[in-house]
Amino acid sequence: MEPSKKPEENLKHKINYYFLAILFAGIILYQFGNGQEPEDDSVLDLYETLLLTAHVVATSTAFLIAKRFWGGEENVFGKAYLALAIGMLGNLLGWSGWFYFEIHGMENPYPYWNDLGFVAWHAGALIHLRLTIHRFRPKIGAKNWFILLSIPSTIAVFYLLGYGSAITMEDGFQFNYENFAIDFNYDGDGDGIADCDGLCFAASMFFIFVNPLMLSSAIVGYSVFKKGILGPAWLLLILGIGLTVLADVPYYYLELYGIYERAHWYTMFYFASPVIMAYALYRHKDLLSKP
Repeated sequence: MEPSKKPEENLKHKINYYFLAILFAGIILYQFGNGQEPEDDSVLDLYETLLLTAHVVATSTAFLIAKRFWGGEENVFGKAYLALAIGMLGNLLGWSGWFYFEIHGMENPYPYWNDLGFVAWHAGALIHLRLTIHRFRPKIGAKNWFILLSIPSTIAVFYLLGYGSAITMEDGFQFNYENFAIDFNYDGDGDGIADCDGLCFAASMFFIFVNPLMLSSAIVGYSVFKKGILGPAWLLLILGIGLTVLADVPYYYLELYGIYERAHWYTMFYFASPVIMAYALYRHKDLLSKP
């Protein structure tokens, strides 16, 4: 499998920015409607159905792209996109499980068995980024290593401080390092039930690190591909991957205090991510040609 002869010239005509503008407008409208829709966990409503549909389309497209690039002389792209497709399938199963358990009476099913799908999503996305970046830049250098590790580490530290009540939300964010202690019995919503126990803490620390790790990997990928043969379509793909961070990180922080709501502004990124990835993957089909 070899890259097309003049990819940069081809890509200028392959990315429809008017269509992207329509996509982003649709994402905003989705969030507006999502915020207005009464939240009823006993049914699968329109906006939850749209979210699952976006994941179905994105996952199907990823498998088609993996099949297209599989079996060439250089199969790294086939492996990379297969890893991404499997990860996206895990993400779809994770969301499907979330809605299934909610419909059957489980409020906020986290952590639960469906989270294994989200683990697969993170693993698949990271493997995809690793294989693709390594193909063009085997050694990324000290600066990129710093970016790669500093972003997830910083976010994880702030999450840990929040978990230990060093960060409080009374009268805005306040820092109280003297009283820092891990509290597995924190009851932020006053319902008499701990918002996040030991298992929740372990799961959240895992996700709060690997999720920003996807973002930092995407940033490193941008430095590799901003003028490379994969061009704008690959950059759109890593944008879609990175957007999940803007949804997941606020979610895990709000879970500390038991105040997560579906109508929060960041939930639109859960929808935006698969929509943008689906479009980016669709545009991938013409970027590289088989031998």
